[in-house]
This record gives sequence, C-alpha cells and structure tokens, in this order.
Amino acid sequence: KWGYEDESGSTVVPPQLEYAEPFVDGLAVVSIKGQWGYINTTGAFAVNPQFEHARTFAGGLAPVKINGKYGYIDTTGAIAVKPEFDSVSLVFVEGLAQAKINGKYGYLDKTGAFAVKPEFAEADEFAEGLARVTLDSKSPPKWGYINTKGEWAIQPQFVFADNFSEGVAAVGIAYDGEDEDKEHGARKYLFPPKARCGYIDKSGKWVVPAKYDEAKKFSEGLAAVAVGEWRKAPWGKALVRITYWGYTNKDGLLVIEAKFDNAFPFSEGMAAVEKNHKYGYINKAGEIVVKPQFEEAGSFNRGRALVTLSPGRLGFVDKSGQISEITNQNQ
Repeated sequence: KWGYEDESGSTVVPPQLEYAEPFVDGLAVVSIKGQWGYINTTGAFAVNPQFEHARTFAGGLAPVKINGKYGYIDTTGAIAVKPEFDSVSLVFVEGLAQAKINGKYGYLDKTGAFAVKPEFAEADEFAEGLARVTLDSKSPPKWGYINTKGEWAIQPQFVFADNFSEGVAAVGIAYDGEDEDKEHGARKYLFPPKARCGYIDKSGKWVVPAKYDEAKKFSEGLAAVAVGEWRKAPWGKALVRITYWGYTNKDGLLVIEAKFDNAFPFSEGMAAVEKNHKYGYINKAGEIVVKPQFEEAGSFNRGRALVTLSPGRLGFVDKSGQISEITNQNQ
C-alpha cells in the first residue's frame, strides 16, 4: 500500500492506497479498489474515486478515462473536455494537447476542439513551439516538425527525431554503411547503427553534424551522445559495433569523453551514467562524483536524487554521495 510522508519523515497520509503519485498544486492522483480519484494534502478525497484511469493535474486540467475513452476534468472533478479520445497527452503545452481518435493524432485546444486536425500516424507533445510528427505508418517512418498552426516547420525527412530542447533537437538520418565499406572493405557488420545522429535548429539547419550513433536531448548546455567503433568479432571476418557514451556541446565538440555504457541528461550540474551495469553520477568536468553503485539512478532535484540501492530498496543520494535509504517503501 502507498501513503505520504512529509520531509521530516512523519506520516501525513497512512499507507492505504493501491497507487499514488506526487502532489501537484495540492492534489494527488490515487487509486483505491480499482478506481481513480484525487486527494488533498489532508488525505481527504477532493475528487471521489470514479475513473477507470487518471493522471496528475497540470494547469488546472487532468486526463481521465471514462467508459474506455479519455478526456479532461478540472480540479472540481467536472468534465472540461468530453471523454471521446483513444488517448490524450498528460498536459496542454502552449495551449494544445496531443489526442488520438480513429487511429490518427491531432492537437486539441482546451475547449476540446481540434486546433490541428488528426492526420498523423504518430505525434508528440509540443516543445519550444514545435512538435515532432510523422504521416507514415510504415517502418521506419520519416519524422518532421510542425508549428502550433499545424504547418510544416521542418519537412519530414529523419528516421529519428526527438523534441526540441535548448533551441535544438536530436535527429537521425538513414545509415547506409557506405563509409564503413570504404574504410574496412566488404565484411559482415553486426549491430550496425540505426542512424547517424546530430542536432538541428528550428530552421532545420544542422548545428551538430550527423556523426553519432545515438543522441539525446540537450540539458544545461550538454547532451549525451553515443560514439561507435567497429571491432573484430571473435569469429570469422565479421565486425561488431561497440558504442560508448559521452557528452557534446552545441559546437559539436565531445567535451566529456565517450567512456560510459550509458549516459543521461544533466540536472543541477550532475548527470547519471552507467558503467559495468551500475549507475553513478558525474559533474560537468566529466569527473565521477558519486561512484557507480546503484541499480537505477534518477535526476537531481533540490540537491538529491532518487536511486535504487538494490532490488526492492530505494533511497536518496546527495551531491556528496551521502545515501539515505527510504525505510518505508510504501510511503
């Protein structure tokens, strides 16, 4: 069962809930006896459990599921957008929310009307004025970006595309292996990269050329990227692709060496990295500040990060590496 405690560790809401999420603007979405509703900070129900599914409030609205369809309610529990969609996004971004109906995605305004008609096979939430979308249902799809009017800002052309962050977006172009053939000759390649990835600005211009095997969002001026190299396989003449993660800046310079098994965005000057199946944290100089020792590692928020110490054991770690275990996992 789940409950809530304050920062001192005192129980505020006893563990009695089947599921619970953090409070946002004084309300938290919870599940009890298979129904979803919202409690206030005293533990009393502000919106009685009545929904098949529900998510956290954002901007005064929350997505809920009624009779198999999704819509939105306001903080009183009244229907704000009629539940008639196959899926909806968690939040309205720049006044619009992604919604799926009859197998296609479009974007709703807060009245429930489509501001951008549903015509996309896949679509994401808006970020910095643009949303990544594709018209293709085939694989691999070609991704592009639209503005809030539904107009193409960047034509669909990428086999991989991420949301914009700090003015740029990670995208990938199709990998054909020609450069590898020229360098190594005709061999069998195992686990080739799915794309060559780099970063574009909002005009579609390349800011960082497509030279990485994988690329993630920019955060605090740096982005995690995967650098690949071919190594001879222990059998035959095959080459196998090995990748390591480091960090690039917007000039395309690898400012933190690619030496990690995985890497994640910076938050409060710290980034989680993986080494030998364990997670720890580095600073922006690439120095390991908290040695890899965790099963999972989250982002820093107000000076600490949630980590999994071992299966079934959670805790918080601060920037000095001091660990405090959560003794009651249900609160």
